[in-house]
Amino acid sequence: MQSEPIGREVLIEDRLAVHVFEQRFATPAGNVDTWVYLSAGLGRVGQKELMLVARRPEGAEAGEYPRELLEPYQQLFARAENKRFSDVGSCMPFQEGAPMNFGGNTFAGLLFTLPQRLPGRMIVPPHLLGVPLTAEEIEAARQFGVVRLMTHFARHHRFYPTTPWIEDNRPELPDDGNQSLLARTRRAHLRGAVAYLHGWVRGPQADGPVGLAGQRVVLQLHPQVRDALLQQTEGMEPGQPRVLFTDPDPRSHAALHPASGRKGLHSVGAGAQDTVRIAANFLLISVGEPQDRAGIAEDGLALALQAQTWERLRQAIAAGQPLRAEPDQGQGLGFELMWLHEAWNDPVRGLPLPPAGQEPSASGGIESVAGETQITDGLPGIGFSRFSGIQFITPESEVPHRLDRAALDAFTAKVAAAVENWTAHTASEGGADLALEYELRLDGRVDVTARYRPTPDEKNLERLKQQLVRLPPPKVTLGPVRFRLLFALWGGTGAKLD
Repeated sequence: MQSEPIGREVLIEDRLAVHVFEQRFATPAGNVDTWVYLSAGLGRVGQKELMLVARRPEGAEAGEYPRELLEPYQQLFARAENKRFSDVGSCMPFQEGAPMNFGGNTFAGLLFTLPQRLPGRMIVPPHLLGVPLTAEEIEAARQFGVVRLMTHFARHHRFYPTTPWIEDNRPELPDDGNQSLLARTRRAHLRGAVAYLHGWVRGPQADGPVGLAGQRVVLQLHPQVRDALLQQTEGMEPGQPRVLFTDPDPRSHAALHPASGRKGLHSVGAGAQDTVRIAANFLLISVGEPQDRAGIAEDGLALALQAQTWERLRQAIAAGQPLRAEPDQGQGLGFELMWLHEAWNDPVRGLPLPPAGQEPSASGGIESVAGETQITDGLPGIGFSRFSGIQFITPESEVPHRLDRAALDAFTAKVAAAVENWTAHTASEGGADLALEYELRLDGRVDVTARYRPTPDEKNLERLKQQLVRLPPPKVTLGPVRFRLLFALWGGTGAKLD
């Protein structure tokens, strides 16, 4: 399949276009050929770019991609012009009387979720994956959570975190909603929060049983949701539990699944591997319990808390402080409250980068940051490399005193452009990882070393280094600044580059 777009549809002259690609996904049942639609121009009105994916029928020509999937882009553009923005976990209903018909299905709206990796491609600016939903599926997401619906699709095709493509073979919704504890519990959606199971897991196989060992329940919050969480849990009384639906977790390798009609705990995951993070659909909180307990309920996580523990937790939330509680006598699951800290921005993707010592996040859904994509004859946002994070070696508390943040962002963007240009003109033998370690010196000079995985072509790598040392570095004061810039090339190896 060719890497260049097979089509470009101009929807609004000089403002909005959609590029169409051929894309193949590998699943346990075999390869799935698709058309991928990627917008260019939504970022100009403050909306993240949108990707839609449709399964390509066997025997269909490349240029026969269906035009029906172009309709949601114009509606999303018009909403953004009116300052009605969409992000992870939200759903845009199609205009009344104008559903989208495709593959024998009538879709009533579009669910927005985290972008998924396209094998062999990198999507650079902030964007969302759109999943068209029927009216019944929209209601199911509202009643039982977005993550449960996404996991239902993932289980059908054994493709995690969800099946991105639409097709004729639409999986039927499970008929067990009335038996779910969610049907009889007060619920609310908490944007900007993820809940997951952390520890050592024996498994999970794709759609397989999960064995627990050394686990704890984790609630991770963005600071902007603090007030909403306090409001949604205010006045809780014993015997009146609350359910908080959380966002899809971009860093989990699997998600809990209710496993209707089967005994034991099940998950849907990316394959047979030991993992440390399994996403949950919701967090259930009950207060006034005789003892503190954490556990698993259907495809969610549950906290049963004594009154004094609940008060401690609310105080930690109000103060924006972490909290960790170990299980009584080492039995059961522990609990941890964590925070996503706002820090330096990734100047290439427009996403927040974490503090030093934490993994860069691939999430585009915790904080809404609009891209500045421009429409050109080329394709904005698709390339051979992806800037995946910055790690400060100099203590991060010292960096703002020595270096202007805007200057570092501008310099990082230039480095990323140089890496992209070099990668585009270098023959690929598969995914690779690149770490560039910089030292900005007081005398205005810059030292750069490169680490590459797997074994690089030293001659080609030296050519990149020569390009990088010619880039004018930002000025530093009071002391040198050392940091690493991490890149995934041609899709990356998937392994962590330390």
